[in-house]
This record gives sequence, structure tokens and C-alpha cells, in this order.
Amino acid sequence: MATPQRGRPREFDTEQALEAAMLWFWEHGYEASSVAQLCEAMGIGKQSMYDWVGDKRKLYILAVERYYRSRMCGLEGKLREEGSPLGNLRHCLHAMAEYAKAPDSWGCFLTNAKNEFGTTDAEIQRLTVVVEDYIVCQFCEVLERAKAASEVAPDLDCESVAAALSVFRNGIMLAGRAGQSAKSIDQSLTAMEVMLRAV
Repeated sequence: MATPQRGRPREFDTEQALEAAMLWFWEHGYEASSVAQLCEAMGIGKQSMYDWVGDKRKLYILAVERYYRSRMCGLEGKLREEGSPLGNLRHCLHAMAEYAKAPDSWGCFLTNAKNEFGTTDAEIQRLTVVVEDYIVCQFCEVLERAKAASEVAPDLDCESVAAALSVFRNGIMLAGRAGQSAKSIDQSLTAMEVMLRAV
């Protein structure tokens, strides 16, 4: 993981500044974000930003890492709540769909990064792959627990279904950011639930 450059003590709260940068990148994307806009959002001068992280790309990588730690790592806890593993999975899928349907939804920052950069930046691609692997792993584990609880077929290919769920999650996040209709997202969720009932 990338780390900020070392130097003299900062005269600003780097955690608050990074949170502000993350939110700005999340809403606007990388290319559409200027250094001036980012510095204004963070409340610091350009030279302070350069001394702190080096450049816009390094700030973006730190923002991607922060999003993963602060927003994505809670998925495991939600899927491990008491009760039905399959019920927990469905609850998470519904929550994702509701977020995607919100008029002010920015989608998922990591999905946005993957969509914007693709394979053009090796380090950003590596980070998005780490997150994708984490998501697939969490879906696979909850399906394994559902299998142990006899909530799904004993011969279910949990890895394949988990991969399909991850693709579904990415799809509705991009759809929500693009302003796709709530009806379309609901239809996609219904189709996914039909698949889950069939397994």
C-alpha cells in the first residue's frame, strides 16, 4: 500500500484532508478533478499537497486505499451477522440496490476507479483487484455458511456464484452512478434473487 511522504510536521490534519480528497475523487473521478479543486476541498495549499503526497496520482491511490479500509471492509461484518447466512446476503444485496437507486448515488469508488482506469495503471489495477478478491471471498464464505446451514444445494459452486454476485454488484453501482432507472436496478435485483432461490 502507498504511504504519504515523510517530512516536517504537517500544519493540517492529514486524515481529514484525505477524507475530503476521497470524497471529491469519488464524486468527480480522477480526470475531472484538478489539483486546485482538490486543494480547495481539503483546505490546504498546492505546495502543502505536493510536500505531503507528491502529486495528484499518489493522492488518488491513497484515497482508493482509504475507501477500501473505511467503506468496504464492513461487508464481512454484515454478512456474518446472526441469523440466516442467505438472509444476510439478500439483505446486503437489497442495501446495495437501494444505494444504487438513490438520486445522488456516486456508485462505488472502487468500481468507478476500475471503470475509469481499466488496465492502464498497474498500481491502481492491483488495488482494485485486491478489493474485488475481498468481495468475492466474502460472498463465497457466506454461501459456504449457507450451504452448511442447508439453505442452498450441497453441491453449489460457491466460487462461481460469488463471482456472479460481484459482477452484479459492480453492474448496479455503475448503473446507479450513470442514472439508470430504479426500475431497471430492481429488475436486476429480482433476477439475482431468482438465481439465489434456484441454488
